[in-house]
Amino acid sequence: MGTVTIKVISEALGLSKRAAEQKAAKAGWTYTTGKGKGAPRLYDPTQLPSDIREALVSHALISRAEPSATSLIPAETVLPAVLTPDAQPLQVLSDLKGWQREIMNARLVLVREVVRLSRLGGKMRAVGMVVEQGNAGTLAPELQRAVEAASAKRGSRAPLSERTVLRWISDFEAAGEKPEAQRR
Repeated sequence: MGTVTIKVISEALGLSKRAAEQKAAKAGWTYTTGKGKGAPRLYDPTQLPSDIREALVSHALISRAEPSATSLIPAETVLPAVLTPDAQPLQVLSDLKGWQREIMNARLVLVREVVRLSRLGGKMRAVGMVVEQGNAGTLAPELQRAVEAASAKRGSRAPLSERTVLRWISDFEAAGEKPEAQRR
């Protein structure tokens, strides 16, 4: 997400569009103007105040649309083995059992969501919000299901931690998964 409109900001803050416009004008937020007649003002989230970025990230987590089918790895996909530093395969991904694949896909959904949200407010803020809202049960339903599946431990659910989510991100990057890559 490169820029946001005042409408998105107003929804995140729980204000009317006009009240958000007045807040932006009073605070002097920088913006660019979109193309065409009546083009909206576009705000770069990284240039907005910290409390606004946090509200945008929180709003994005709660109002998230269903993940696309391309965000998951189908069972029939043949994937390369994940290698340790000494070039020994840890696990051939295409040999995963159903429950293992479900956990991997749930973690992938969360990793991609953190990467998407990090464009709004930074990686650590995104991780913190996912962990906080995931443990509180206030995420969008599909993300909450991913939290439940990703943190399953022998029939019970372990609470998420920032360290765990950061480890998942690191694991996916080490395995060659580029969660930030554009999906077409």
